[in-house]
Amino acid sequence: MKDGPEFDIAGFEARHSAARYAAATQALAVAAAPATTPDSAIATDKGMVQYHVIAETPTGSQYAAIMQENADNLMGMGGLIHGYMTANYPTVDSQLLDINLWNTVIGHLPDVAVGPTVTKQYSNTVAGTDLAGTFLQMLAKAKVAPGAKIGTDFGTWLEAMGQLAFAAHGAGQTYKAITCSYLCYLVDNGAGGFYDYGAIVLREVDITQDFMTYKGACQASLGIQVEVQFTEITSPVQLSRIRKGGPDFQLFQQLVNANATAAFSKAANFFDGRNTPQADLKPYV
Repeated sequence: MKDGPEFDIAGFEARHSAARYAAATQALAVAAAPATTPDSAIATDKGMVQYHVIAETPTGSQYAAIMQENADNLMGMGGLIHGYMTANYPTVDSQLLDINLWNTVIGHLPDVAVGPTVTKQYSNTVAGTDLAGTFLQMLAKAKVAPGAKIGTDFGTWLEAMGQLAFAAHGAGQTYKAITCSYLCYLVDNGAGGFYDYGAIVLREVDITQDFMTYKGACQASLGIQVEVQFTEITSPVQLSRIRKGGPDFQLFQQLVNANATAAFSKAANFFDGRNTPQADLKPYV
């Protein structure tokens, strides 16, 4: 009796990847991705949208080239999502401030495993000068070293975002935000080395009280009561599959759009935390 032909696993995976990328190309297509991000797509009286890419750079390490490529690839993903959302939802409203919409769009990206939805709450009294650092550590899912450049840069950027928010909002003690963060870290593997971790973290954030007290608070030493509720979805990215030499490298390069990535990098509501020294961040992953 003859054995049947062996199952072609590699061929099956290749066909599956090709189908996933074809579907993503169609789902994320826009007639013309905006070259600039209008203020209405950043903040209105309804809420705000923020994007972040935070990635470690291990200078002089065997992992440096890998981490640089990972950061570039996350920027490519960010460009696709930013271009799609800005083109299709040019004004921040209740629809754009719904995390489920964002999760559906993120779910079109191949090599991303959409994670579970988790609800969290943060309540604490924080010195105004520590406010930016508190928010950064929440967004980055990492402890930030005292005096790290990323902390200073984020504080400056957050103040600019606050000016846009308060100009659009004007009054009222509650506010809402959607944050879309792309993270890339080296994580200790417990055996003397590291592995690279990548994820897209979505948050639907509700500032439930005293929103107006945040105005100018970053410059104050007095304590600010922070009351925040948020829904969070962390979706790991299979970075090794889309790097050079990975099975989906060519498909990913065909999916990303250089113009969309460039527009994303220049958006006022994008915080660029790439090239952060590894010693400045201790990830909670």
